[in-house]
Parts: sequence; C-alpha cells; structure tokens
Amino acid sequence: MSEEKETKVAVHRPPVAFRPQGGLVATNFEEAFRMASAFAGSGMVPKAYADKPEACFVAMQMGAEIGLPALQAIQNIAVINGKPGIYGDIGKALLLQAGCIIDEDDTEVVQKNGRARCKITRPGRPAVERTFSVENAKTAGLWGKRGRDGQDTPWITYPKRMLQMRA
Repeated sequence: MSEEKETKVAVHRPPVAFRPQGGLVATNFEEAFRMASAFAGSGMVPKAYADKPEACFVAMQMGAEIGLPALQAIQNIAVINGKPGIYGDIGKALLLQAGCIIDEDDTEVVQKNGRARCKITRPGRPAVERTFSVENAKTAGLWGKRGRDGQDTPWITYPKRMLQMRA
C-alpha cells in the first residue's frame, strides 16, 4: 500500500513597497487588494468602507487618480448615494497644492449673511467665485436633511460648514 502525502503549494504574495515618507505603495492589483482588505478589516475606516475591501479598493484607485496616497483616499473620499467624491478639506488641500489661491468667507460671515462665498484663482486663469445660500440648500432639499437611517447629517450638525463646502 502506498501512502499519499499531501503537498502544500506555497502561494506567492508579491511584496508591497514601503516608502519612508509615504507609507505603503501597491504596484499591482494583488498588492492593492491586499492593502484594501487590511484597511477594510482594521476597524479604522469610515463606515462605508468597514469590511468592504472592494469599496476600499475603489477609493484607493480614485485617490491615486487625483494624487492621494491610499489611506488618505479612504479617509477623504466619501460615498454619498453610491457615488464616491472628495470630502471636506481635502479638495481645498489639492487646490492649494496645485498653486491655487482660495478666498472664502469665514464662519461668522456665513452666519451673518446666510450664505457662503468662495473665490478660487488658478495660476494663469481668471478667478471663479461661487456662493451657496441657506435658500439654495432648502431648494435642493439639503437644509435640515436627515440620513436614510434617521441619523443626523452634516446639514443638521454643521450647516454653516456645509454651505462653505458647497460654495
């Protein structure tokens, strides 16, 4: 009688590069998905990404396309109604990094006027100025809006900041 031995095959896992100043950097799909899986299971990512490596992977890819490292992308790309978009101050940071000048109303001015104003001047281009008011937010159905789960949204907890971000 011959004995059959179980043979285990080693699975090749490509290395994930580490930059001293920039953290982990994936160089192919497998590496990126391994990173996304680690982030998704860490308990240290926004709810939209928790235990969802595929969502982390998409955020990482979107971030790479606009110059964000993987973890910054996961922390600064929000999924709203199934659509990823840059969130909060990272948009301003990217504009400043590109040499833009940002002139915007302070919170007290927003409170007083009931609207926010933002003027962005890109190098070598004319300035663009936009406003967004409480009335605009009401028309869009954002003012006082609750989440689908009944939770407070930033439009309830930080309405002036939301006006600023919209402007």
